[in-house]
Amino acid sequence: MNTTITTILSVIAGGIITYLIAKWQMKKNRIDHYFINSYDIGKGLTDMFPEFKLHYGNEVLSNNVRVLQGGFMNTGRNDIGEDDKQTFFSLILPEGCCVKAVQLSPLVNGLCVNSNINENEKNKIVFSVDGLFKSDECFDYSAIIEVPDNIGDLENSLCFDHRILNTERISNVFIGQTKRKDRRRAKWISIILIVVAVIVLIWFYYRIKKEFSCIDYVLGSSYLVSLVLCIIWQYGGKKGHINDVLSSLAHK
Repeated sequence: MNTTITTILSVIAGGIITYLIAKWQMKKNRIDHYFINSYDIGKGLTDMFPEFKLHYGNEVLSNNVRVLQGGFMNTGRNDIGEDDKQTFFSLILPEGCCVKAVQLSPLVNGLCVNSNINENEKNKIVFSVDGLFKSDECFDYSAIIEVPDNIGDLENSLCFDHRILNTERISNVFIGQTKRKDRRRAKWISIILIVVAVIVLIWFYYRIKKEFSCIDYVLGSSYLVSLVLCIIWQYGGKKGHINDVLSSLAHK
């Protein structure tokens, strides 16, 4: 009985590992957007102070002005683009939004990135990277946006577009204003989870040699799978990878 269950578990584990390795080797290019923060400027102040006005240059802005902060990272294994060519991708805000200005901050030396506000679609920001966009390279941006009254949380309203060959769609990952010490704490939590998983594996192997009921197998396997999922979510997911790269860049 024990031998049969052990064989089944080994076959399942081997199949999962083979699938993950194949998927990792065939992984397409990937660019991800990370959302940092969004906050209002002067909202409601014109009702309290009629003479209060927001200006950008010589232009008077509406009451609902918001700052959007985020960034883009090449989270894939492959470099994207070619030397002496530009790679374009767009951030699209909800209809009715109007982008007034964008400020860029490349986080690695040698990364040349530009932005352009679409003249016909004021709710679109077109980003371009000159030359190669290398793996784990990234840049931050801050944008001033006029927002209609019916727009709530921008985090869940962002869309993205690109026509980059062999590249998956751009996804939005919320990281927030994570401090460096919080990133280190998350990394230590991941290490602790890995250690616990190793201890469970050793216990599992030791118990196999003795009397072990089906219930023990089910409980032990469920616990181990839960630990693995926690590790993947905390340490191996997009958010964990992005935070890890940003943390390493902050130390340089």
